[in-house]
Amino acid sequence: MTDSTHIKANASRDRAQTVILAKTPNEHLLELEEEARMLAAADIRHGA
Repeated sequence: MTDSTHIKANASRDRAQTVILAKTPNEHLLELEEEARMLAAADIRHGA
């Protein structure tokens, strides 16, 4: 994640670009949480 104050401080209205994202932030977080669960399960199976 990026701190919004960082974006605002460095924003340039003259060079703004529209970016279309493939996923919403919530979808991305859900994907990361699932990956974390899978890694934790793998650690448990391997005795870590």
